[in-house]
Amino acid sequence: MGTREASSGTQLTVAGFGAVALGVAALLFWLVGTDSGPESHTAGFAVTLAALVGWLGLLVTGIGLRIPAGERWGIAFSRGQRYCFLTSTIGTLGIVVVPVASLVMGAGSSRIPYFGTMGSLVLGVGALAVGVLWRTGEEISRRYDVGSSE
Repeated sequence: MGTREASSGTQLTVAGFGAVALGVAALLFWLVGTDSGPESHTAGFAVTLAALVGWLGLLVTGIGLRIPAGERWGIAFSRGQRYCFLTSTIGTLGIVVVPVASLVMGAGSSRIPYFGTMGSLVLGVGALAVGVLWRTGEEISRRYDVGSSE
């Protein structure tokens, strides 16, 4: 058994775990928004927990989709699509790195961590969405033979 064949089941398992974590985070955010009133003191902990689970889910999904597909299992992404997932992983890591680096460096403005974190979040989610939608478009085009001239 080669390395590629051994890692084929890993791609969908890791990416699936990340997708489930993203779903759990979305459910937690929804529950906090609907069940807790403005006077609730536990909403801060629940929102922090949901944000942490969502961050881990986004990170693990990007890493999981970056794993090459095997011969029998997995989704065969192109090099460009895997670069999108790498960009998503780097952006997701930036969500934590940017605020910590600005605190260590002693940045005078409180806007730097906020805009840096939001920019990293947009980069992480956007690159993941671009990679998945790109592959989806290729599969739809192939399946329905959109490119043929008949």
